[in-house]
Amino acid sequence: MKFTTFLFLLALLPAALFAHGGGQTVQAKSGEYVITLDAASTQLRSGVAERINLEIEGSSSTPVVPFTHLWVRIIGPDGVLLFAGNIVAAPVGFVTGVSYLFPQEGTHSITARFFSGEQILAEADLPVLVVGDASAVGAGYLRTVILLVVAVAFLGGVSYVVRFRRKEGSPRRGV
Repeated sequence: MKFTTFLFLLALLPAALFAHGGGQTVQAKSGEYVITLDAASTQLRSGVAERINLEIEGSSSTPVVPFTHLWVRIIGPDGVLLFAGNIVAAPVGFVTGVSYLFPQEGTHSITARFFSGEQILAEADLPVLVVGDASAVGAGYLRTVILLVVAVAFLGGVSYVVRFRRKEGSPRRGV
C-alpha cells in the first residue's frame, strides 16, 4: 500500500510543479519594479480561453509589492482595442490574473498598470504571441489524454504486480 501511495504521489509531481506558470512569460521593467506576464500555456491560441497571470516585483530587499488593483488593456495585432478593465488584486498567497479568449492570432499588446489605491505604481506594455485557432488545439488535448491513460494503466499494472508478488511470497495464514 505504501508503494502504491508513493507511485501515486510521484505521478502527481509534474502537475504540482507546473500548476502555476510554465508557459509563455514576458517581463518588462518599469522604474524600480519588474512586471511579469505569465501565461499558463506554452503557446497562447486563438479561440481558447487562456489564463494570464500578472505580477509586480520590487527590488531584492522588497520583492513583494502590495497593490490594490490593476488596469489591463489588450490590443490586437491590427491595433483594435479588444479589452480594457480593472482587476482586483488577489488575496495574499494567490496570483492576480484573468482568463481571456483571444479572437485572432498574431502579436497582441497587453498593457498592465498596477495601482495602490489611486496611485499608479508601475505600467508596462507586454507583447504576447497568439498562434493558431481552436481547431488546432484538439491534437494537443488528445495527446494529453492518451498519455494520462497510459500513465494510469502503468501505475495500475505496477500496483497489481506488487500486490501479486507480496501474496506469492508471504506465508499463508491458517494453514
